[in-house]
Amino acid sequence: MALIFDSFPTIGKAAGFAAVVKKNYGRDAQLYTNADEGADAGYFPFQLDGNVVIVDRETDDDEEEIIQLVKAHGGRFAGT
Repeated sequence: MALIFDSFPTIGKAAGFAAVVKKNYGRDAQLYTNADEGADAGYFPFQLDGNVVIVDRETDDDEEEIIQLVKAHGGRFAGT
């Protein structure tokens, strides 16, 4: 399973979010530059918008913090 985030206004905002998640929470965070590229990774069966970040979900520690953090980067939590 993974946490899925999308709708970042720019690739820079998405990359910044991924970097903070990696640094502060020690989780793998993969950046996809469009929804089609992310869909090819096979994580989700629904339509996403814009830049997509997939965050590893090996543990649920800090999930709520990560979900709230995305707002500061202009993205949204799309689901799991």
